[in-house]
Amino acid sequence: MKQAAPVLAVLIFALSLSAQSGTGIVQGTVTDKEGKPLAEVRVTLSRPPAADLTATTGPSGHFRFPAVPPGVEYALTAEHADHKTAVRTGFAVRVGGQATVDLTL
Repeated sequence: MKQAAPVLAVLIFALSLSAQSGTGIVQGTVTDKEGKPLAEVRVTLSRPPAADLTATTGPSGHFRFPAVPPGVEYALTAEHADHKTAVRTGFAVRVGGQATVDLTL
């Protein structure tokens, strides 16, 4: 039984790597019109027919979606109660790639 634990740990690690290897990253910063970062902005990443992914910006205005399936025609929507909504469409996510999409509200 003691020998099975290391083998099981290696198998679980290998499976987690293979699950992540077919994805990309979408990240960016949300700012106001003066260039100041905005916290607590709801950012939604969408590409029908897949389910939407949602994140909230931190104090630096940064958001990150770490495991996004590859594809084209993604859209990002940023919403905050005190600002107008911003939308960015038509960008792609590549396997192992990183798409940086900054938004201004």
